Amino acid sequence: MKLTARQGRGLRLTEAGQRLVAHAHRIFADLEEAQADLASLARGASGTLRLGAFPTAAHALVPRLIEVCQQQYPALRITVQEHEADHSIPALRAGELDAALVYQYDVLPEYDDPAVELTALFDDPMLIALPPNHPAAGPEVHLVKLRDETWIAPREDSICRAAVLRACELAGVTPRFEFATGDYAVTLALVQAGLGVAFVPQLALAPLVTTAELFPVADLRPKRRISLAIRSGSAQHPDMAALADALGHVAQPFLRTA
Repeated sequence: MKLTARQGRGLRLTEAGQRLVAHAHRIFADLEEAQADLASLARGASGTLRLGAFPTAAHALVPRLIEVCQQQYPALRITVQEHEADHSIPALRAGELDAALVYQYDVLPEYDDPAVELTALFDDPMLIALPPNHPAAGPEVHLVKLRDETWIAPREDSICRAAVLRACELAGVTPRFEFATGDYAVTLALVQAGLGVAFVPQLALAPLVTTAELFPVADLRPKRRISLAIRSGSAQHPDMAALADALGHVAQPFLRTA
């Protein structure tokens, strides 16, 4: 029975191949669950977890997370690798990470992978950054008023750029990009200098000082949902349960301000 069939220069899964993949996902999830169940009998939270975190989460959430874990679960060790969200999921699936802090934009299709389980933590509003005294400034900014502006956004192949494009598209705007950076300090410096406008997540603002002005978007109030991603079936592992509990505490202030 063939599992793949040629399609152009590549291969695609046949129906049999797709069914086998679905069975494999269930097998791996059952294995994760079995390991978690046995670990819960043997010990409490006392292992090492490899956590992936995107840059703004690494700054805004991870230090407090480590502090809470040290206080409540002193035998649990967490190592952290900085990854963008779209890189963390493949690393998680490959077994290179045990968990990851990730985000999903509400203007893009939801991530759907049976091998990965997502637990929502809080929503992070996306704000519009404008140069000081910009004519479009107000209690809320209508994106259509920015149709002639230069835009600053992350790299072209990122989900962040895709979210900017989609939000603008929904407002009937075709953005013109002249600066590409994933560093929000650089983004705000460029905006402050009058070189363009940009979307900036609220979570990124805490450590930054800027005279750029930030406003909610009137058209659709875009946001990104911050979540904990783990392999399916591993939630009951004592180390993972401890991580989720600690993250729940860390997320509380952001639930009140989102």
